[in-house]
Amino acid sequence: MRGPLLLSSEVIGSASLLLEQYLSGAMSSEEIRQSVVVRMQRFLGIERPMVPLTQPAVALSIALQLAGIGSADEVVAPTMAKASALMALSGGRVRLTLVDSDTLSWNMSEVALQRLIDERHQEGKPLPRALVLCHNYGMPSHVDALLGLARIHGMIVIEEASDALGSSYGGHPCGSLGDYAIVGLSPFSGEWQDRGVLLVCPNESRAGRARELAERTFREGEFVLRRSYECSSLLSGEEVFWTEVSLAYNLEVVSRARDNQHYLRELLAPAMGVRLLSPPSEDYRSNGVYSPVLIDSSLLNFSAQELQLALVAQGIEAQPMRHPLHKMAVFSGVPLYGTGVADQYFSMGLVLPTGAHLSHNEVREMAEFIRNFIIRFN
Repeated sequence: MRGPLLLSSEVIGSASLLLEQYLSGAMSSEEIRQSVVVRMQRFLGIERPMVPLTQPAVALSIALQLAGIGSADEVVAPTMAKASALMALSGGRVRLTLVDSDTLSWNMSEVALQRLIDERHQEGKPLPRALVLCHNYGMPSHVDALLGLARIHGMIVIEEASDALGSSYGGHPCGSLGDYAIVGLSPFSGEWQDRGVLLVCPNESRAGRARELAERTFREGEFVLRRSYECSSLLSGEEVFWTEVSLAYNLEVVSRARDNQHYLRELLAPAMGVRLLSPPSEDYRSNGVYSPVLIDSSLLNFSAQELQLALVAQGIEAQPMRHPLHKMAVFSGVPLYGTGVADQYFSMGLVLPTGAHLSHNEVREMAEFIRNFIIRFN
């Protein structure tokens, strides 16, 4: 059993210095904003310009404008994705087509995407202009296959990595792979709980235009959103300072979350009817913050929803699986290239917390509760 999570002296010292500089006025919002960018550039191993923004939906809306994608252009995106991030694709902003999931990474199926491309060729229709590459719950997509198809067919790639701080594919950090990328400043971003993002741009000219667009007021009339963007969408003031401090913290603790996820997988491995998401290969490296689980109700006398509610009643922050976008009213009528996986996983799945805020003892208690729940109802 481990004690409480402690920050290193380097992180504490950095936060203290920033606080002193911010409160004294020695460091402006723009200087702190640039500090956030430099830290993330170093972490992702890239030098591309980045623009700090409040929410992934704002970043996606700006990326579409920067790429020149409008209402006549087709954009493909996964149906299993964070709705709060992809809302900018709704309401006729683009011609959206949804693509279902594969069974291994729980992200977009390259087989279904290939089928879409083949149909466009056979029908003599234009191919999609852009691909939104998402990494669900910190698990990377099959990047090689999806990026390969996009590059071959000239699609612009917008990488939605707001869930994937600390995740990587083939040794490349998520958020460093697309023409544009949306990188979360916290690995703990839930469906509507983002704490700021960075929009990674291909060059400084596009980044400058992104800053201009971000200074505009985003209102609900521009695209349907659950929450309103009445304030400026560019991170500023105290928000920037706390983002910088939390980023220093979050980059340090990703390895502990991976350790928690691995430990939970070991504890639940013998449990009948319970399947914890595992990386399909060594190329996939999750940040470990969230651990999706499938409950096979044909083997167990309870559903995923019943287990999720029981865990919540015990104070464990288990969540339902993401609702597929094609089942949501806001995306009604959007065509789907289906595999059936997203619907199946939504009905069978729940998401367990394995972030760095949990000790090994707490992870073990969660696993024991699940195993006892199985015994109780079977």
